[in-house]
Amino acid sequence: MNHRTMPTYIPILTTEAGSCLTMANWQEVGVNTVSCHLEALLVKPGVSLLSSLPNLKTYIPWEGPIVLNAALSPLKQGKYTIRSPYDGSVIQVSQEEISRLIEKLQPEVVVLPADFNLGLLGLSTKTTKVFTVPEINAEQQFGCYLTYQPSMSFAALQEKIERYNTKPIYLAGDFNLQQFTTLIQYHSVTIESNLPALHAFSGKVYCERGVLDLCAEEMTHQHTVIDTHCKCPICQQQFTRAYLHHLIHQTPLLCQRLLIQHNAYYSQHCC
Repeated sequence: MNHRTMPTYIPILTTEAGSCLTMANWQEVGVNTVSCHLEALLVKPGVSLLSSLPNLKTYIPWEGPIVLNAALSPLKQGKYTIRSPYDGSVIQVSQEEISRLIEKLQPEVVVLPADFNLGLLGLSTKTTKVFTVPEINAEQQFGCYLTYQPSMSFAALQEKIERYNTKPIYLAGDFNLQQFTTLIQYHSVTIESNLPALHAFSGKVYCERGVLDLCAEEMTHQHTVIDTHCKCPICQQQFTRAYLHHLIHQTPLLCQRLLIQHNAYYSQHCC
């Protein structure tokens, strides 16, 4: 099995749940690499502002590596098409524009669309780790990019991982806690997922016994921490389930940040 060259878990900052935390909040729970989805960045702040930046870190002030996940939907009539979730407007970009943005933003890691022409990448991206679908076996490829949906067979995914296990694998998807625990045993696999943050956003937290719903009424009488073995800041400060149950109803934004920190820590250290 490969030595790990990428972190186990990477959160996505360009989602509603992922954007709840400050950069310092993520660092407090040991996250060292974060992901930003190009699709979201093309909507906000938009192509013009992105093109004017010296690099991505001037917009996302993260000290560690940043993954630019540019795995857009397939080309249509020579363009990648994105629809804004805010006003429904359509944004179209070409492969050449994507290539120029990658060169401009200088991410440490980039995930490319399945139909992207690797020949468009310039010399300035030589230091960027490039992940592509495994069918593209090119010199520029640092590792393989795989995706997963809950409707897919998890066993089939494991077979794919075994097949491509000789290279680093960047795996994007929403995995339940049991699946997450299975996947981190593969040293070649890095998991990009919004689900730990999304679960926390709705009051669901991870513990040794599975997933707890802190919104449930029975939590009002549980005066223990989320998980007695967890070393995250929330459990270390002895915030009880009963207290967090009260907090999520009274000050939900504060509580969501605490719960996201717990799930992010748990996903890295306790699975």
